[in-house]
Amino acid sequence: MQEDSARDWVVMKFGGTSVSSVECWGTIRAQARKQIDQGRNVLVVVSALSGMTNLLTRLADGVSDPEKDEIRAEIRERHDALFEQLGLEPSDRFRRHRERLEEITSTVDSRLDDLSRAELLAHGELLSSSLGVQALDRQGLKACWHDARQILEALEETEGDPLSVRCDDSPDPAICEKLSGLGTLHITQGFIASDSSGRTCLLGRGGSDTSAAYLAARLSSRALEIWTDVPGMFSADPRVVPEARLLRQLSYLEAQELASMGARVLHPPSIQPARNRGITVYIKDTNRPEEPGTRITKRPGGDDAQVKGVVSRSGITVITMSNPAMWRRAGFLADAFAVFKRHAYSVDLISTSESTVTVSLDPQVPAHYDERRMAAFRADLETLCRVKIIDGCTSISLVGNAIRTILGKLSAALDVFQDQRVHMVTQSANDLNLTLVVDPEHSGRLVRELHRLLIDERAEDRTEFGSSWRALGGVTG
Repeated sequence: MQEDSARDWVVMKFGGTSVSSVECWGTIRAQARKQIDQGRNVLVVVSALSGMTNLLTRLADGVSDPEKDEIRAEIRERHDALFEQLGLEPSDRFRRHRERLEEITSTVDSRLDDLSRAELLAHGELLSSSLGVQALDRQGLKACWHDARQILEALEETEGDPLSVRCDDSPDPAICEKLSGLGTLHITQGFIASDSSGRTCLLGRGGSDTSAAYLAARLSSRALEIWTDVPGMFSADPRVVPEARLLRQLSYLEAQELASMGARVLHPPSIQPARNRGITVYIKDTNRPEEPGTRITKRPGGDDAQVKGVVSRSGITVITMSNPAMWRRAGFLADAFAVFKRHAYSVDLISTSESTVTVSLDPQVPAHYDERRMAAFRADLETLCRVKIIDGCTSISLVGNAIRTILGKLSAALDVFQDQRVHMVTQSANDLNLTLVVDPEHSGRLVRELHRLLIDERAEDRTEFGSSWRALGGVTG
């Protein structure tokens, strides 16, 4: 067997549903054991138990004392029940984290500031990882527990938003050497990091995937495995399209585009660190570990132009800026986007003409739902142009490779938008998606019809498409 310091690393991230049962911890143990037996070091990255972050968020928002007591009791009961099922008693480490959580929440009577909020929300992962190290030990695998805040530090330029920081993804041989010297199996938390002053910060909601990707990059891992409750990425949301196909292989760019435009399996920022370091990403199902899942690499197959997914996002805000005087006027867009920057609004999609610019806002940014901020933003923007804002729209994106080269083939499928009010149409500069923003009422039907026309009829002849969600026994409802 290889010396520990010479072993390759594999990072395995397990989401909330994948750490919430005895059976899932059995899968975690088996998968870690398999990698160790093949001569690799393993870092397990865990999310909070399923639903735990929602409960902590309610506490952070400020609730009445009776509701606070009810939430804290549910947090205790959920963890205690899993300990009981595992046949374990909470360790001193677990008790310390739970006591700190009780201490933080004992005086909360209004919405917490961002730094306090970050420390509170981090306890979901601190508790689950402390439980997890005991679960693995009980099953015969000795794991080293690590506080992710000692490994991941926020980039200084992102510390202004402690709820959504980014971290360095450059390889760090010192971390490899330190962890390798402690053992072959390690466990830590997703979602959390520290700033330059050692204070707790977060990587954004869903950020455990991205934590794992940063850690994989820092360790120069051979692979990053994302374990979840579905057997990979699909060509559409199976809840909307039961005939959605498993995508067996994707490029980094295709996977990132699918995730960014609405596929919920993967946190969009998690792809970039893996892509930067050439780390192969696998998406696997904790309940069906034998399934091959989705493999994401630089370029898994040919460069054939094709649509691989039809995805949608709800809650899209469309902003139209009109001013006939902007035609041939240098600097209008610079002035307009300076207003977006001043009010911390992130532009997602953009479409322009001589006198009109239409954009959508990134629905992932919480600030976009602040009514007072929106009112101030609109007032500033109206000093430059007429402004029209439409909330609650849905974007529908056709995602794949070389979309521009097959626009003619897409024309028949786009007939499904006939008689629909289309607020904007964009084709991405990276040639990976064509997006239309529409009213939400018929979006499900539109996605199903587009999937039937563009994927169902061709999937059987393409090796990159696997079985349908329905054929895999997936449940919709």
